[in-house]
Amino acid sequence: MDTDKFTYRSYLLRLWRRSKHQQAHWHASLEDPETGTRVGFADLQALIAYLEAELNDLAIQEVPPPDH
Repeated sequence: MDTDKFTYRSYLLRLWRRSKHQQAHWHASLEDPETGTRVGFADLQALIAYLEAELNDLAIQEVPPPDH
């Protein structure tokens, strides 16, 4: 029996830069291609935090329950 689990996520990543008061800021959005759900981010740090949280949630879901 193959005990390896394969978890896969895909997103369409969009990045754009807006200038305000002579300072450029990067913005981003992620879209789930299966559902069309889109999440927007005001900066790249928010994007990275979101992805880290998603990966942590996936890791927690994959932990098998303890034997009883």
